[in-house]
Amino acid sequence: MEAAGLKYEIYSNIKPNPTIENVQSGVAAFKASKADYIIAIGGGSSMDTAKAIGIIIANPEFEDVRSLEGVAPTKKPSIPIIAVPTTAGTAAEVTINYVITDIERKRKFVCVDPHDMPSGQSEGYLCGRFNRLVQKVDVMKTLYE
Repeated sequence: MEAAGLKYEIYSNIKPNPTIENVQSGVAAFKASKADYIIAIGGGSSMDTAKAIGIIIANPEFEDVRSLEGVAPTKKPSIPIIAVPTTAGTAAEVTINYVITDIERKRKFVCVDPHDMPSGQSEGYLCGRFNRLVQKVDVMKTLYE
């Protein structure tokens, strides 16, 4: 990115089962960086955190995070997110839902945003989904052996 002249900041306060606090500190980091988009690298937790941050940046009335639970009545789509999955399994990079942990209330909640449909779902999307299925079957086969 440096070679291309693109400035960037790294936000790495991502925890397995991302929390409300992870999302809120990510929103603050995004605002401080004055970024235009998010590049999410990692597994489901990174993707879920990025989705929540992206939705809140575009719809600041949801900054409490809890109000995103269920099908959130957001008005604007997420800011652009470039998802780079490093794991196979959750398909978080291509779904419209994400899961956040509420430590205070000792529960997890699912958020769904109809505006959050990934774009560019062509043959690459289908191949990626098929590849994940094959990997899961291979893991199950290995466990059986």
